[in-house]
Amino acid sequence: MNRVSRHSSSLLKIQLLREGIVESTHTAHAVICDERGRVLTSAGDPEFGSFIRSSLKPFQAMAVTTTGTLDHFQLTDRDLAIICSSHHGNIEQTRQAFNVLWRCDVEPTALQCPIPKGKNTQLAHT
Repeated sequence: MNRVSRHSSSLLKIQLLREGIVESTHTAHAVICDERGRVLTSAGDPEFGSFIRSSLKPFQAMAVTTTGTLDHFQLTDRDLAIICSSHHGNIEQTRQAFNVLWRCDVEPTALQCPIPKGKNTQLAHT
C-alpha cells in the first residue's frame, strides 16, 4: 500500500446515545485515502479487511436519488426503502422489489443473486 504519511491512531470508539444514555459502544478502523489510493491518515489498522455488506446499500441507493432515477421511474418512498434495506423475502418485500423492477422495465431474471433456500425467486434475496 502506498502511503503519503503514516498518521495513525488507535481504533475509533463510537458511542450511540439515546436520550443522553450510552446505548451501545462500537470500535472501528478507518482510513482516509487520496484519489490515487494513498493512505493519508488512519485510525486503527489501515490494512484491516472487512465486508461492509448491507452497510453499503444506502450509499448505493444514492445513485437512484441523485441521478433523477427516482423521479424518472416514479419510484416511491416504499421503493426507496426496499432499495436501501436488507429484508427477509416475505411476500410484501418481494412484491416491493418486483415493483421497483417493473417500474424500471427490468425482468427479475436479470438479477444475478442466488435464489434463497426455500424460496422460488431471486426477489426474495436480501
